[in-house]
Amino acid sequence: MKLKLLILLLITIIILFQALEKECRGVIHVGASPYNSNWDGTALLIKMYDEFYGSTIIVSSWFSLYLRTHDEDSCKVLLIVSPEKEYTPLEKFIIYRLVYDKGYNIVILDEGPYSNELLSYLNVPIAIKGYNYVKDGSGSPIVQGKILLNNISIQLLFAYVSPIIIFNENVCKPIAFINTTTVGAMCSKDNRTFLVIGDGSIVTNSVIAYESILNPYTILSKYIISSTCNSDKKVVIYVDSTKYRVRLATIEELIEQGYDYRNILSILLNPSRYIFVFLTYINENINENLALYLIPPIFILTAILFNKLFLKEGSKQYNQLKPLEENTYNRRNIDNVINIICSLEEFKVGKKHEAICKCLSRSFKKSKCLTELKNIINKDKELKKHILRTLSMTH
Repeated sequence: MKLKLLILLLITIIILFQALEKECRGVIHVGASPYNSNWDGTALLIKMYDEFYGSTIIVSSWFSLYLRTHDEDSCKVLLIVSPEKEYTPLEKFIIYRLVYDKGYNIVILDEGPYSNELLSYLNVPIAIKGYNYVKDGSGSPIVQGKILLNNISIQLLFAYVSPIIIFNENVCKPIAFINTTTVGAMCSKDNRTFLVIGDGSIVTNSVIAYESILNPYTILSKYIISSTCNSDKKVVIYVDSTKYRVRLATIEELIEQGYDYRNILSILLNPSRYIFVFLTYINENINENLALYLIPPIFILTAILFNKLFLKEGSKQYNQLKPLEENTYNRRNIDNVINIICSLEEFKVGKKHEAICKCLSRSFKKSKCLTELKNIINKDKELKKHILRTLSMTH
């Protein structure tokens, strides 16, 4: 019994660890996630940074990032692109400590509202007018603009870009414009650099995929880092991956990803795929719905109740039969039980009757007899009930 519980526990742990892996097969990371290789993700940006700078780290846990060793001699850049969820108070506190204690610089490319609370918490006098997209004369959200970095003007198209509000021009300077509208700024505070642009689409796979030294988006992506870091320092880039959702991939999407039918079947049958999405859902909504905290204890209590109601009889039988195991060589005890069983009319015929009743012979080894007896009664529930009934009558 203990061995079975241990094996079950090990299997559960393995499944849970597999479910917590960010590269779990058969799931789709959506939005600007660095794990998303579709058009709206930033996987190509990570690849480009890793090849160019040699050190790009995806942040899957803010607490783990804070506890790790921080290179004091490197320029550390924390990159946040279009987060889809707000930062918790603990996460904002950790980021604050990373910036003002560990020397991190911040680059935020976001057209939505979720970065504003973080900027406010960091005391940066700037705000993004989330979802108030700048449009051209015909009402299109695809607009021509420019970004000024390192005294170089980069012309490009913005898609769904939000304006930037600067509250203190002594700290923050505008760097990105659409006509007279400011859509980006760079701030310097306590020897830390904060670069904010109101559009995350300018670093997604859809624009980075075009590999050319003339591609304005790849040029911009590199200048974002070089304008934040001193050129003579090693650069380490930390990319946030905690604020994006995941979903189960469809069969069509698995085929598009290059999986053959055997691998697709394996993915569909893998329980860790479903546990991963479920745990991610719990993690996403736990702060919004406190009732989700009750799911783990309810599951545990249900398992205990099930054990009490449905497995209690089996446990009772096991405990009642245990004296037979402990008294293997107690001839009188075995003989009494077998005598009562062999006297039952319904068991006086058949191989079971012969196998059990031959144990009454004094020439038969009782250890072997007991083994056969236990094998027979464990396979026959009705016989087990009769044995338990006879045991209760003899006490």
